[in-house]
Amino acid sequence: MNINIEKSFIRFWVKSVNIIYLTEHIGGILIINDYLSYLPIVIGIIVACLGYLFGQRSNKIERFYRQLDDNLNGLCGPMYFHLRRIFGENNYENREDYLIEFFGNFNSTNSNISKLGNKDAIEEFIKSEILFVKFKKSRNAKDWKEFWESLYFLDKIISDEYWENFNALYGEYRWFQKTLTSNPFIRFWNELIHISFQTSKFSVISALLFVYLCLWDKYNAKLYPEELYYISIDILSLVVTLFGFLLILKSTTYNRNQKRSIVKIILLKISPKLVEFWDMKVVRTPKKIVIPNMHNKHTERDN
Repeated sequence: MNINIEKSFIRFWVKSVNIIYLTEHIGGILIINDYLSYLPIVIGIIVACLGYLFGQRSNKIERFYRQLDDNLNGLCGPMYFHLRRIFGENNYENREDYLIEFFGNFNSTNSNISKLGNKDAIEEFIKSEILFVKFKKSRNAKDWKEFWESLYFLDKIISDEYWENFNALYGEYRWFQKTLTSNPFIRFWNELIHISFQTSKFSVISALLFVYLCLWDKYNAKLYPEELYYISIDILSLVVTLFGFLLILKSTTYNRNQKRSIVKIILLKISPKLVEFWDMKVVRTPKKIVIPNMHNKHTERDN
């Protein structure tokens, strides 16, 4: 009797669970069906928002390139070359004439100075202009030193600004110049090598970080097995080897941008004479250049 009661209870419990499950399942389906009717509206809102954001970004990029062109060709470029002439002049009289010309062409009363787009450059320019006027009135060494230090910092800012703008505007100029007229398969190969090389650089950085974390865990936290450290070393060796291989392949393709490579920047810091030797003796190959005779005015005058 008790056994029958228990069996009846079990059957009742199983049926109850099934009913609850079916009720919840069907209810869930009904709820989902209710929400599905709003799905086109939600998708429409998302698409509209993404379109607005991408449209705004596209407009900002176009405006940026217009401003960049005005900056580079209308103000920053001329200032950069004027400053190159000033700092390259050793004759103090000519240098001061160039300074007068510089602050005559570019001055704080000219609203075009705002086209520099760099607050530090604008502030340093105004400071240099004030100090130059002060020096012209006093003509003493202290004011000249103060002015020249300010002009030196201005030159550094303008130089950095000029090359940053140049690379932003014309960085891929030579790349497109070479690839747009090349064979489509060669173009695809160059693009593939470029993407793979950039990916390998990121992989090397990630692998180095992974090795550092494993090394820290090995001697401090000890949360992970020791074998993980050796695995990280193997991964680093693999990605470095891949990076070296892609670096060799990349040397056979066109440069994507005109910036100096990281290797060349480091070598310029460590051994600039080595870089100069490489450029002059290997890249430029001066032995192949025929130097014509100079025009000697003194010799003609003597004759």
